Amino acid sequence: MHKSQSPPIEQSAVPASPSLREIGDLALISLLAALAYGRVLGFAYRSDDFPMIRSTAAAGGGVDLARLARFFSQPLSDQLSGRFYRPVWRSSYGIDVALGVQPAISYAIQIGLFACICVAVQRIGRELGLARRTAFLAATFLAFSPIPLEAVAWVAGRTDLLAVLGVAIGLAV
Repeated sequence: MHKSQSPPIEQSAVPASPSLREIGDLALISLLAALAYGRVLGFAYRSDDFPMIRSTAAAGGGVDLARLARFFSQPLSDQLSGRFYRPVWRSSYGIDVALGVQPAISYAIQIGLFACICVAVQRIGRELGLARRTAFLAATFLAFSPIPLEAVAWVAGRTDLLAVLGVAIGLAV
């Protein structure tokens, strides 16, 4: 290279915006996940679902920033959960409390989290170089798979959904 020449400027890796077709795929994947597990909207609370939400309400649950800060600064101390530090999980129950403690609301949140996981699977597939159709089929397979049934149909299983969603978003980004 000659002294007067500067090195070539590398193009930054800017991810391309999804096409309208891919946005349609993501909407369809979300809808399929909701249809696959929509039946749980009619379920009642199971096992320790309601006590977990009730303990969040007793701790001043909701979406108020001061309350959320408390969830991130103090471990859980109720008898059901021992002394765990799970601020995201606990804060997610604050949404249940803010919207009204009803099983249908809690299960709608579960289904929404699962739909986000299915969408993230599609995005991960695309990032790995899979064809659009193949990534769509992988996400659709997950949407109709019975494997996540326990996490979606049991509100206390939200820990699993949040953990998988965090990892999936990390991989998709």
